[in-house]
Amino acid sequence: MFMILINSLIMSNTDEELVGRVMSIYTWTFGLMPLAMIPAGAFAEFFGAPLTVTISGGILTLFLILVTLSRPGLRRLE
Repeated sequence: MFMILINSLIMSNTDEELVGRVMSIYTWTFGLMPLAMIPAGAFAEFFGAPLTVTISGGILTLFLILVTLSRPGLRRLE
C-alpha cells in the first residue's frame, strides 16, 4: 500500500508533460540503491553496523532538515 500511495502522490502532483521524466528518476532510486550499500557494507565491516546505521540516520536527518527549510512548499502538496 505504501508504494501505491507514493506512486499516486507523485503522479497526481506532477504536471502531465513531466510525469514520464519524474517517474524515471523515481525508478532510478531503486536501481541505484544497491550501489549505496557497497560503501555502507564496507563501513559496517570496519566500524560496526550500529555506528553505520547511526551515521546514516544522522545524514538522512540533516538532509531532510535542509530540504524542509529550503523548500517549504513541499509540505503543502496541493
